[in-house]
Amino acid sequence: MWNRKIFTVLFFTLTAYSATAQLSSTDEITMMHKNAQQYMERGNVNDAISTYKQLLNLRPNNTGIATELGNALYIKGEYEQAITVLSPLPANSDASDSVYRLLALSQSALQYHKKAAETLKRGIGRFPHSGILFFEQGNRYMTQKNEQEATEAWLNGILAAPDFAPNYKNIAASFMSSTQPQWGIICGEQYLLMPHDTAGDDAFKKDLFDCWKNFFNNITTLTDDNVGAKDMIDIYQQLTPVVSDGISVENLTMVRTRFLMTWMRTGTQMDTKTKSEQKISLHTFTPGLFTYQEKLIKEGLFDIYNEWLFGKAESNTMYEAWNKFHPDDMAKFEKWHTENRFAPASLRFIPSVPIIEATFDKKKKR
Repeated sequence: MWNRKIFTVLFFTLTAYSATAQLSSTDEITMMHKNAQQYMERGNVNDAISTYKQLLNLRPNNTGIATELGNALYIKGEYEQAITVLSPLPANSDASDSVYRLLALSQSALQYHKKAAETLKRGIGRFPHSGILFFEQGNRYMTQKNEQEATEAWLNGILAAPDFAPNYKNIAASFMSSTQPQWGIICGEQYLLMPHDTAGDDAFKKDLFDCWKNFFNNITTLTDDNVGAKDMIDIYQQLTPVVSDGISVENLTMVRTRFLMTWMRTGTQMDTKTKSEQKISLHTFTPGLFTYQEKLIKEGLFDIYNEWLFGKAESNTMYEAWNKFHPDDMAKFEKWHTENRFAPASLRFIPSVPIIEATFDKKKKR
């Protein structure tokens, strides 16, 4: 799990409410705001807080400035002050989902758990497509050891905001050692293909590699009420001879290639069950994933891609040796990947509540 405070800074860098447009156009005010943001970027939180407070005195009704001040106070650990600054902001029409997130995090830090839960609930009600609010809701459930509810929150986050990667990572981690490792595989690979904070990727790829071992070690006992996931298991079960001598990058590449050939030929379609049954097929839950892999095969990059995914996880020494024999291949794949980003399709047409309980209720506690 990401360090909360570091992630707060990263998230604000990418998505923070832009307060500059609300400020006076005077050079002095604009420069003060830039200075405050630069203080934050440099980790000088004290000077940032001081500058933000001056700005807020000059522009007392500026929601963006107040939100950024609340962020700085939260990072410093001044949770009561952060709550004081942030609490009035949800009443403002221009409040962002960051207001609810920072307020809930500050409340949680002071053990105001009921208030934090209510804040996130209200935030999701106002911003039903906010991946970050579902992410934090899931984190709250997990700290309370409510793993089922946490997984449901993260999946709801995927349904609400398919392009927000952290929810995929957390769901994957929940399932990698479970009795349904297929979901760890599905969500984990999508996460790695999406834009995300790459810190910790080597460890996560090792977990994904081990998840494949778990998958094949238990494939004869795996079950899934989801029609697409069941088809995935059935196809791979027929291909187990390919990995009979163990899981390696080479064997995974072969078995995954043969799976794709079968999958694309037979083409399981979206589950036709009624929406009231809350069933979602693998084709629905993995929009574009297998198509993306098929493109890699056609481009002659699938071998390199699998090395990128699993090479270090299998053996760092073997990975370094592979790169010596293929000095340009990894750069070639990474260039192609940069120019052909994987982007999950929107799933917002699918009801997100209640969640797909049939898919998750057999999960083993970690």
